[in-house]
Amino acid sequence: MTYDGSPADFVFDRWTEGSAPIEEIRKFAEAASDPGSEGYIPKKDRIAVFDMDGTILSENNPGDMEWALYLHRIYSDPGYRATQEQKDLAEEMVQVIRTGIKPPGFTARKNRCNAEAFDGMTVGQYVAYIKDFISRPSDTYDGARRRDLFYLPMVQLMEYLAACGFTVFICSATEIINVRTTIEGIIDIPMHQVIGTEYLITASGQGDADGMSYVMDWNDDLIYTSRIQLVASGMNKVIKLIQGIGQCPAIAFGNGSGDFSMLTYVSQNPFYKGKCFMLLADDDVRDYGKPETAAKLREQAEEMGWSVISMKEDFKTIYREGIKPKFRDIGEVFGDGRFI
Repeated sequence: MTYDGSPADFVFDRWTEGSAPIEEIRKFAEAASDPGSEGYIPKKDRIAVFDMDGTILSENNPGDMEWALYLHRIYSDPGYRATQEQKDLAEEMVQVIRTGIKPPGFTARKNRCNAEAFDGMTVGQYVAYIKDFISRPSDTYDGARRRDLFYLPMVQLMEYLAACGFTVFICSATEIINVRTTIEGIIDIPMHQVIGTEYLITASGQGDADGMSYVMDWNDDLIYTSRIQLVASGMNKVIKLIQGIGQCPAIAFGNGSGDFSMLTYVSQNPFYKGKCFMLLADDDVRDYGKPETAAKLREQAEEMGWSVISMKEDFKTIYREGIKPKFRDIGEVFGDGRFI
């Protein structure tokens, strides 16, 4: 990460003065990096993991970054001819953004249609497509490109933990190439420290041959396919952490039910007392927060013994100066025939 001074001198100027979560994190991190402390964690075991959408990045683009990219592909890409199922899913997605209610089977349909919408692209084409998309002006925030919607306090927190000797990972339900492309130039971690949903990648000349028997040719391109290997949400996040890191993190940050399993896993770290935080999207003035939903999430987190971070109470700033919501509520994005 970018900060190279002493952790003791780190200034949390993106956070409100006296923020309780920051004091808690400072205490934990200082103990973890002090060999004389009971809370000491050797550097090799000092691992932090963050969810992405809704934890370090706005989920209102509209929807998380993957949803927004899908809607752009279906509604706004003149070179793409969507199937009827993909169009139907886009309409469902719009309703979920409006109401916050997911109908039965929605997530499975969303995963399948999203993968199919980019099937056949080379990896290079897919990366270029994402870069173009996130460089465009946001449809839901004034003064921002889509890539500008990272929560500055959380980015600063990642920098602090890195300064304390933590290896920082991201574990996201969003497709892994999408995550790596989105954070590039903003979150300064190696790409191998990004964990996410994975779709099968094949060589252009491979056809139906198994990857164990096919030998890549000099002229082969790497092709992104719609074959989902594992969606990194819920319990699958725990599986991905075990496979991707090989050991349990010591501290974790999430923002919703899709992170519950990950936080439970970290809470049960068998060697050190794991620390977990739930970010509450409760600021409905500076952002599209939902205080009632956040209050229920707070209750759930506290019942599990997890600490909470309130965007309303703990964030001095959310985004850089000049960035603010365009609408009173995210549900208005599709009002009066407006689309992204």
